[in-house]
Amino acid sequence: MADTRPTKARLKEQSALLERQHLKETSELLEALERHFGPEVVDIVDQVVAERTRRAWEEIAQREGHNSLEDLIRLVWSAETQSRGYDLTIEPQGKGVMVWVRRCPVADMARQLGVQKWADHLICKGDKFMVEGFNPGLGFQHIQAFMEGAGCCQQFYFIKE
Repeated sequence: MADTRPTKARLKEQSALLERQHLKETSELLEALERHFGPEVVDIVDQVVAERTRRAWEEIAQREGHNSLEDLIRLVWSAETQSRGYDLTIEPQGKGVMVWVRRCPVADMARQLGVQKWADHLICKGDKFMVEGFNPGLGFQHIQAFMEGAGCCQQFYFIKE
């Protein structure tokens, strides 16, 4: 009898399809809400993303048991993350770390679907709050971003003075 269990590659493909569909549908819903209720919808989305992301990364830091800048970079930009299609360079700079992302599968998907605005608010705008939740003594700055039309994402993670 043939093994009918999904392969790892098939599961990865199905997961990517669901992620794509979810982003498209969520963006369409938010676009409709913004048309009906106005720009305050964007503010509400940003607030919810900030709270949810901060809380999630507080829990991650507690589970990890340590929350240094190096720990954060390791978690966010692991080899596993890079294997999902990211092309990036990580460079220590003073009391921080600069990350240049030359290829981002999330930005690629958002661009293909025409939902960069909402992908930015739902995903990228949460980066600052990820850092705050993981360690309030760390800071984050988006220098340039794909979702805002830049040719790369440039992010600086640093230890606050």
